[in-house]
Amino acid sequence: MKEYEHKQLEEALRIERDNLKSIFEAMQDGVYIVNQNYDIQYVNQVLIKDFGVYNDKKCYEYFHGKTEACSWCKISDVFAGKTVRWEWYSSKNQRTYDLIDTPLKNADGSISKLEIFRDITEHKQVEDALKEQHQYLQSIVDGVDNPIMVIKKDYSVELMNKALSETMQDKYIADPRHPKCYEVSHFQSIPCNGSNHLCPLKTIMDTKKPSIVIHNHQKSNGTKHFIELSATPLFDNEQNCIGIIESAKDITSRLAVQDKLQQQKVNLHYQAHHDALTGLPNRVLFNDRLEQAIEKSKRNGQKLALFFIDLDYFKEINDSFGHDIGDKILVVITQRLIDIIRSEDSIARLGGDEFTITMEELTQGQDASLLAHKILEAIEKPVTINDNLLYVSCSIGISLYPDDGSSAIDLLKFSDAAMYKAKDEGRNNYQYYSAEMTELAFERVVMETNLRTALNNEEFVIYYQPQVNGNTNKLIGLEALVRWQHPSMGLVSPAKFIPLAEATGLIIELDQIVMKKAMKQMAVWYSQGLNPGRLALNLAIKQLQQKDFANILEDIIKETGCKPEWIELEVTEGQIMTNPEAGIKVLNKISNLGVELAIDDFGTGYSSLSYLKKFPINKLKIDQSFIRELPNDDEDVAITKAVIALAQSLKLDIIAEGVEKKEQKDFLVNNGCENIQGYFYSRPIPVDEMKIYLKKR
Repeated sequence: MKEYEHKQLEEALRIERDNLKSIFEAMQDGVYIVNQNYDIQYVNQVLIKDFGVYNDKKCYEYFHGKTEACSWCKISDVFAGKTVRWEWYSSKNQRTYDLIDTPLKNADGSISKLEIFRDITEHKQVEDALKEQHQYLQSIVDGVDNPIMVIKKDYSVELMNKALSETMQDKYIADPRHPKCYEVSHFQSIPCNGSNHLCPLKTIMDTKKPSIVIHNHQKSNGTKHFIELSATPLFDNEQNCIGIIESAKDITSRLAVQDKLQQQKVNLHYQAHHDALTGLPNRVLFNDRLEQAIEKSKRNGQKLALFFIDLDYFKEINDSFGHDIGDKILVVITQRLIDIIRSEDSIARLGGDEFTITMEELTQGQDASLLAHKILEAIEKPVTINDNLLYVSCSIGISLYPDDGSSAIDLLKFSDAAMYKAKDEGRNNYQYYSAEMTELAFERVVMETNLRTALNNEEFVIYYQPQVNGNTNKLIGLEALVRWQHPSMGLVSPAKFIPLAEATGLIIELDQIVMKKAMKQMAVWYSQGLNPGRLALNLAIKQLQQKDFANILEDIIKETGCKPEWIELEVTEGQIMTNPEAGIKVLNKISNLGVELAIDDFGTGYSSLSYLKKFPINKLKIDQSFIRELPNDDEDVAITKAVIALAQSLKLDIIAEGVEKKEQKDFLVNNGCENIQGYFYSRPIPVDEMKIYLKKR
């Protein structure tokens, strides 16, 4: 190499060394270079300033004041070609440094160590202060009995207290360094989501507002406990919500106390508003309910009736037998009144022997007389107390809204006055406050008189409705239906006189007239070769309650020439279930005559299957209320199928009434009910038309 080129190379190397030195000198970090003999080859001004005047000492002499290499020195790793980073505290100047050691390859192939000193003393002080602050904060939260944790928006728990950490179960923690809140407190692998475990984190991240939720937990022994979580948002310096601070409190005991207090409140409220003896609403609750009933009637444009009921001569019973007996009578009377009123009506005891009943949803004021009659009948039945047979009656006053008054005070006052009028009229009766309404109520008495006259004059005619096999369209029988052919009013619907006949007991005589006429007609038709099938007759409960009814029925069969096998008696569920044991005896007597029995309006009563299988019945009749919406109403479909299945399982015949449409008939037949009755085949028709109908069949 020429001398000129050699000098140029040396100059370039010098410039490169100077540039490198300038870089090192400009650095705020300390820099030095040492060879494999620990000789310092270069040190910048930062280290000279921090550790004293530079001299040709070994690095361990320069920095550590030692006479031999430090055992913990990383120089061997560097000379092996590794870059290492470590932290070192200098006792010489009491500073802490972050050291980076990296190998440098020299021109001759040897290795030197370049070490960079970064003073992190202040950083360490801040870090230590934060650590101390964290420990201080940890000691504070550890002193709190209730679980506390700081939850970041990714569900990771940044801080928790001892009360919570001691309950952690490691098997549920996926990453111990970053446990999730749902792993810690709920032992599950997914975030909370449900009514029992509402997640406050989601709510607060959206609203940036504190939240309180209650979690319902179940312990391993099955007992439940309730945890109240109070959570507040956690913000960074830019006021960004980055998580929540959540504290938990077991409030099971508190809720139990609250429930107990609430129950006590409910009990006190009940005691304040109900009569202690009968459990009925007292005067306070009665006034409130009457006010509400008036407002409801005002909105709906309907009438309501207020009954004021006072027992007759009750003071004499108390004086003669003692108040204990009197209280027992009041309890019996209360139950009788409850049994006869509708669910929408309200009954109360004002005190002593005074009761009130609020009867709502009336279309006509005189309709209240029907309930009045029921009350009189129910109360006058004898009461047996401690082997004492006692008779009680009552006087009833009735006021009407809005006819008599529009306020609760007026209605009560007027019904009370009407009750005293009933007392003056001889007790054991009812009176309306309005003389006009009393007159209308007596129209019912006139109707009863007309009904008695009709029975004497035999003004009742029989209509017949065919019963047909839906598969073959063959006539299988007829149901006899009574009509009242009044000389001036014309044909009166059964809906207007049957309830009155039942209430007055005239139904017994009426039923016997119907049975005689219908059975006699059946015998005629059979003698004419018309073959009308089986005659279905409705049997009233009062008939069934007669001890000698089976004998009466047998006599009528013989008298009319009708064969027992041509007859089917229909009784309703409610009738036979009023006294099922007695019903079984009577029905067995009827069945022994060869007469078949059917349960009418099946599905609308309250039959017990245990009794149903004991009754000697042959047929179930599905009530028309379940047929009306077939096959479109799912509930009616389900009930009808269930009744059919029940009949089949009990090996009973089945018939459906009220069938008016082909789709109703088809549904019934397809589901196992072949016998059909209703307008689809024929309306109820009089005798002459039925004879023509039979001839065509």
